[in-house]
Amino acid sequence: MKFRSLVCWALLGFCGVEANYFANILNALYQDVKFINQSVDQVNLDCIFGVALAEANLIAVLSSNNEFLSNDQWDSLNEIVSLCRRSRNYFSEQLIAKNDSFLNQMKILLQPEIWIKPINWHFGILNSPFKSNFTLSEDQSASLIMKGTPQEPESDYCIAELSGDNCRISNICMDMLLRKDGSRGYPLTHRVLYVQTAKALQCTENYRANLTDLTENYCRDIFNDLIELEFNGFPSMSQDLIMEQIFLCGMEGFLEFANEHYGNLIIRWQNSHGCFSSFNSHTVRSRSKRETNPLDYGCDSHATGVAAAALSVLIREFIEN
Repeated sequence: MKFRSLVCWALLGFCGVEANYFANILNALYQDVKFINQSVDQVNLDCIFGVALAEANLIAVLSSNNEFLSNDQWDSLNEIVSLCRRSRNYFSEQLIAKNDSFLNQMKILLQPEIWIKPINWHFGILNSPFKSNFTLSEDQSASLIMKGTPQEPESDYCIAELSGDNCRISNICMDMLLRKDGSRGYPLTHRVLYVQTAKALQCTENYRANLTDLTENYCRDIFNDLIELEFNGFPSMSQDLIMEQIFLCGMEGFLEFANEHYGNLIIRWQNSHGCFSSFNSHTVRSRSKRETNPLDYGCDSHATGVAAAALSVLIREFIEN
């Protein structure tokens, strides 16, 4: 597969920096999904979920008949989709063999077609007076990352409930969405993920709140978290979370997250093997083994999968805008 930095996109007027950025995020995604494809026996559900989301975003781009993409770029995107599909299909076959009721119930989320949707890109809705000037210690960073609810068991329960036969937002899970406990970090992003899953599966909504309003409020708070983490130099334990923030709120069209600044950041975090690491020992103790499945070269299954999803959103944003 050949990735070429274009000197200039004549139709769009993109030259130099813009063309190089697109080539770089395209190459980063290719290297990431190639690594996953070669390590598919090691990865877990979370990683393949990221692959399915990446596949969905690229299918959306390829279905748009975008006249500004060169033949090489079309070929590159199609090759990435093919790698995603092969990894996803192989993993799904292994799930059947494992006969794990929870994992097989969640398998519906690995279908790219449920995640394909138009994105209404916008900027400025999340403008906030929040300005961080607070230096976080390692313990404070860890606290920010896991503060509030839902913690992983509750999040898994609610998403599994959506994935079952009775596809509706229950009052128990709506309580989770509306709980005002100062949630930050992963608990906050998992609220967004729950709402996106409910929409993707077209589940019956709950009368107690408007999901679109909830998502906007969550992403505003997530943006504040991102500002604070950036002020503190992106603590190493936060890299996985930041990519999750970029993906989830980027999928909602918030350009505060989906932009070249954060795209270049993710590229810098990728190692020479194409995969991603994120957790130090402190953070590993605060998350389940399912989410922190280690891979070769010191990489992490969740971080490598969520990077694929985030990079696909950045590619889609660049092309569609």
